[in-house]
Amino acid sequence: MLLYHGCASYRQASEEGLVYDPQRTNDFGEGEYLQSCGGTYLSDSIEVAAFYAVNATNSEAFMGDDPCVFAVEVDDELLLADEDKVWDVMRVAVERALGRRLWDETDAVEAQERIDDLLARHGTSIEEKVADKFRLRGDDRNAVLPAVRAFLLRATCYEWSILQPGFEMELAAINEFCALASGTISHGWFREHYDTFAVTCRTLSPILPMGSDGPARIVGSIRLVMGHLGLSVQAIEYEGEFSEEDALDFEESYIEKAQERAGCEIEPCEASSIGPIAA
Repeated sequence: MLLYHGCASYRQASEEGLVYDPQRTNDFGEGEYLQSCGGTYLSDSIEVAAFYAVNATNSEAFMGDDPCVFAVEVDDELLLADEDKVWDVMRVAVERALGRRLWDETDAVEAQERIDDLLARHGTSIEEKVADKFRLRGDDRNAVLPAVRAFLLRATCYEWSILQPGFEMELAAINEFCALASGTISHGWFREHYDTFAVTCRTLSPILPMGSDGPARIVGSIRLVMGHLGLSVQAIEYEGEFSEEDALDFEESYIEKAQERAGCEIEPCEASSIGPIAA
């Protein structure tokens, strides 16, 4: 499956591939957000990849590299559902069973007590509603309630962190459910729940650099060479699966989203500075 990953780590990813580092967290500046459950995030949309590239250039982990998008060829069985998309749909099912919105964030002990009470009273109903929303491989419902418990803890406990001991079982339950829910990685499911044609997902597998042979590997890249302070695109380089048209689409999407975020104008690249990366 051919998918795209947007980031701002061109040099490192070109040399080493895309390997998720759980010690490096991204602050996407969106206010409150749920911490990633791990993996490299992918989409079949260059526009979505541009959104992630803009987020990366505005994150605390940004090291001053150029925004870019990588084309990734990855075997379907290595893909997991995007946990935030899963939670969006799961939360609706949980709140309908509960009859009201979830409680505000609290500490781990209180959160666990509330989750135990909720599942004791509504577990069967929640299991049915959640299972019906996701196309689980093998129709395996045994993973549903452990995943619901884990997702609830992630959303309602301010102590949740994949970097802290004590949440390993919950993280494993989330990732197991997301692997079983890989059937949701389709245009039909996203149109049904999000009214969008763009698919997002992730993989926990290392993605090998360009020229490698493996089940997950980079097969193309687009790099925006930014000018001083990131207020202009000095050059655009592309290779592999990408064409000049793809490169221009990425630049247009990146500039649009970066300008919305920063509130200042970014000059596009001159036509004479657009071209394939020299072999």
